[in-house]
Amino acid sequence: MLRLSLTDILLAIFLIALPCGAFRTQSVAIKSQLFCGNAPAADTLVQLYDQDDGTLYLRLPSHQFFAGPDPDDLLDKEYTSSNGSFYLSGDTVELTNIDPELRIYHTCGMHMAVLSNAE
Repeated sequence: MLRLSLTDILLAIFLIALPCGAFRTQSVAIKSQLFCGNAPAADTLVQLYDQDDGTLYLRLPSHQFFAGPDPDDLLDKEYTSSNGSFYLSGDTVELTNIDPELRIYHTCGMHMAVLSNAE
C-alpha cells in the first residue's frame, strides 16, 4: 500500500499546478494626492500591499491543510511629493485573486494635548 505524507501531497499539487498556469501574475496601481485639511500632505509614507490573511492553506475538495505563514506582500512604497501626490504600482504571483491595500502613515489631525503640572 502506498502511503504519502502531507509534504508529498503538497509538493505533487504544487508541481502539477505550476505548469498548468494556476499561479498567475496580477498587478495593481494607484495614482492620487493626499491632503491634510486644505494643505497637501507632503512627505507622507504610502505603501501598497497585497493583503493576505496571514495563513496559507491548501484547500482540496475534501480537506484543508495548513501550509505555513502567508504574510502580506509589500508591492511598492514611497513618500508623497511636496504637493501630496504619489504613484504606486506592483505585481505579485498568486494562486487566488490579490487583495490590494493602501496603507497611509500620517500624523494629520493627531494633535496631542500638552499637560502641565504648573499651578
